[in-house]
Amino acid sequence: MTRFWNIVPALLVLCIGSGCASRVKTVPDAEAAAKAKQDETLKAMLEQVDRNTAAIRTGQNETASLQQRLKDFETRIDSTLTAGNVAIEELRENVSFLTNQVQRLDSSLREPKPAELKPATKAAGVFKPGGYNVEAAYREALAAYQARKFEAAISAFTEIMTVAPTNSLADNAQYWIGESYFSMRNYEKALQAFTRVFTFPNTNKAADAHVKAGMIYMLMDNKNAAREEMNLVIKQYPNTDAAKTASAKLESIGK
Repeated sequence: MTRFWNIVPALLVLCIGSGCASRVKTVPDAEAAAKAKQDETLKAMLEQVDRNTAAIRTGQNETASLQQRLKDFETRIDSTLTAGNVAIEELRENVSFLTNQVQRLDSSLREPKPAELKPATKAAGVFKPGGYNVEAAYREALAAYQARKFEAAISAFTEIMTVAPTNSLADNAQYWIGESYFSMRNYEKALQAFTRVFTFPNTNKAADAHVKAGMIYMLMDNKNAAREEMNLVIKQYPNTDAAKTASAKLESIGK
């Protein structure tokens, strides 16, 4: 019995030591597990941030794409409206022109004039004992144009080109042939007439003829050719009324 009580203290020491060791080992394990859980949570949060950032960038790209498409639609709508307004204005001009033509035709029918008297009357003003009077013929042709008698003007200007092709007024006559066809909406013949103006050396109508050619290309929806004509006028004939007109036309079709 005495021997048993002698070993009790030793057993107590052994039990206490074993319990402490177990506790010391358990605490670090719990801390490591908590840290690992925190790391995992942090990693998950960072991954979520990355996903959110990617989603935001995708949304921004889609928004920019939609804004660009909207801008393109607005541009197309503006272009369509502009083209529609031009077409309407062209129709109005055509109606006005045809109305004037009908009125002039009606007047000529109501007050007929003997056709056989016209050549004699014209010859009296154009031809003189000294020969063909170019200036008088030019004035008559220009008066016919200003009276919107375009066919008569074309005939008169063509006569000048035939009788006096080297006269100083010949290039002007050629230019006004183009203007007459332009006023009649015969744009193909007008373009041919304006192009012939460039065959005259040192002509003073080249700049105006280029502008008119550019305007015809605009009406034909050939914007590239129209730009070339307008830029040529601005470059070769600066500080002129033709250059100012070309600049305005260039703004309307875009540089």
